[in-house]
Order: sequence, then structure tokens, then C-alpha cells
Amino acid sequence: MPKGSETHSQQGNRRRKSVRGRKRGPAVNDRSIETALIIWMSGKSNSEESRQRLLGLTSRIAAHSATGSLGKLVAEGCDRDTLLRSLGFACGRPVELEYDNWFTEVGPQSVRTLFGLGGRGFLALKERLLRAADDIESLNHRFEFGILLTTRHLEMFQGLPDLIRGYVSLLELGAEKLGRGAHFYRNLGKAILTSYVKRVTGHFRDQQVSALLDAVSDTDGYGAVNQRDWRQEHRDLLATISPLVPIFTSDSVRKAIENL
Repeated sequence: MPKGSETHSQQGNRRRKSVRGRKRGPAVNDRSIETALIIWMSGKSNSEESRQRLLGLTSRIAAHSATGSLGKLVAEGCDRDTLLRSLGFACGRPVELEYDNWFTEVGPQSVRTLFGLGGRGFLALKERLLRAADDIESLNHRFEFGILLTTRHLEMFQGLPDLIRGYVSLLELGAEKLGRGAHFYRNLGKAILTSYVKRVTGHFRDQQVSALLDAVSDTDGYGAVNQRDWRQEHRDLLATISPLVPIFTSDSVRKAIENL
């Protein structure tokens, strides 16, 4: 091999080592992705379209003889509309029009779909951002320039390097949770439904929850055993979602966040 030349594999390894070896700074909370989505999903309206979609879900439930399961959960304290809204997210049939073309899909399922970049391009982007954070930090530490950043109207730029590093951690978290081939949006909706029922009734109620999912989803034959298996497979997601359910159910998102 000619001196100074590298294979793509060697270049990739070098870039990965470079990214791993850089100062990382603050990282976003591991629940940041789910929290952001649930905050956005908590929006409600009383539009005619929403009412019609709620009726549509109810009709599908009745057509599949699952009205009794819905009634049992409501009788145990669950709010009917909250059940239907979370069920809609779980099955790609959101009640609110604004969620179409988002929660009607299963999720990005790859880094390329999520960011428009392949693995090498994504790695290179992170390296460029971290390098920029290092360069900005070096500039900020130069006395003649850095002293300017101590003034009130410029002090916001002091934290820019750590903000960029935190952004890189958000990119990595997004790639891990949204770009791994999982049906993230559907699973998130199912986790909200499952956690909400558990929170209100004290039990997972797999029989009733699975009956509703089977009635509304595009695939038939989803039963209590399938729901139990799903819970076991996604127990980490459920542990993340459970404390966030009050955001989804609250009429005041800000108040719910403050109370968490």
C-alpha cells in the first residue's frame, strides 16, 4: 500500500477513535426523546375531525366485539378518551389530524432515514461538531476575546461549546432510540396505553388491553399472551414511560412537568 494511503475501514476506525477521544461535555437526559414526544403527543382538541376519529375507533372496537373490554377499563377508573387516544397512537390511527404522517408511521427505523446520513456521514458530522466545540472553547479562553463574553449581552455564548456537545449527545440518543429498526412510535403509543392502565387500575390488564389493540390494529390475533411478551421485551421502555404518563393525561402540560 502506498505510504500515506488508508482504506475506508482504517479511516472509519480513525474517525471513531477521534470522536470517542474528544471531550464530551454534558449529555442530555436518557428520557429526553420520550419526554419530548409525549409532550408533543399530549395536545388535544375538540375538533369535529377528532370527534369523528374517536367514533371511528369506537366502531372498530365494537366490530371486533371488544366493547366489553373498553367498558371494563372505564369502569375501573380509566378515562375513555385517554384510552382511545393512546390506543390510536399504538395502532397508527391518531385521533388528532396533526399527528398524521408521523404517528401513522412505525418510526424512522434507520439512521439514514432519521438524519439523511449514512453511518460514516453521521460519524463525520459528530466529529465536526465536537471539533467546532473545542475550537470555540479555545477562542473563548483567550483573554482579550473571552473577557467580552463576561458582559451581560454576550455571556450567552460562554456555554456554546457545552451546548454543542450536548447536542451531539442528543443526536446519539436519537440514533440509538429511533434509528435501530424498532417500531418506535407504535411501541411508544403502546407503552403509554399499557402504563396508563397500570397506573389507574393497579394491574396491566393484558386481557382487556390486548383486545383493544387487536380490534384497532391492522394485524389480527393479538392476545393477552402477546401483550405479556411485549411487556417483557419492552420493560425498559415501560420503566421510562410510566413516570411520564401524567404529562400525556394532564390538561396542563407545564404543571404536569413541574410536578414530576
